[in-house]
Amino acid sequence: MDLAHVAPPKQTIASTRSFGSPVTSLNSLIEAVIRYTARASEKARAQHTYANSISVFIQTSPFANRPYYGNSQTAALPSPTNDTRLLVRTAIWLVKRLYRPGVVYQKAGVLLNDLVLAAGVQWDLFFDASEATYAQRATVMAVLDAINQRYGRHTLILGSEGFNAPWAMAQQFKSPNYTTCWEELMQAS
Repeated sequence: MDLAHVAPPKQTIASTRSFGSPVTSLNSLIEAVIRYTARASEKARAQHTYANSISVFIQTSPFANRPYYGNSQTAALPSPTNDTRLLVRTAIWLVKRLYRPGVVYQKAGVLLNDLVLAAGVQWDLFFDASEATYAQRATVMAVLDAINQRYGRHTLILGSEGFNAPWAMAQQFKSPNYTTCWEELMQAS
């Protein structure tokens, strides 16, 4: 077997998290799924791939003294995309179909499936197929990524992601990132 010098691009990108506090409202669940979709689409753009379908899952805790509920759905996209706005629209539609009132959710996630490289994208003839539209979407997403890369993640977000995120993962006991973040590098005095 030959040694691979460059890792091939991923076929699926996932962004999933357990909630820091249980979620019961549809609005909080939608905000979480939007944030995970934004992160997954950012990863897709970083490796220059486009998703042909998106999956969303939600689940309760299997260890709680409540009935377990977990479900997922996948939707094929009309045209391959890595545009956060288009992916979010589909993800919201999916989470609304999965949501059950009165259930206490513990985890949600988004998967971008059937990824193809930019060179292999076959655009849909009937879905807003002008090259100018695709170029404009790509420019908007490039600006979004550049600002977030320069000034830190979540500097520029979609308004529908929400700003409080009470469901966000609890990280007060997280270990420092000594090996991956210059700002957290230990200093000797």
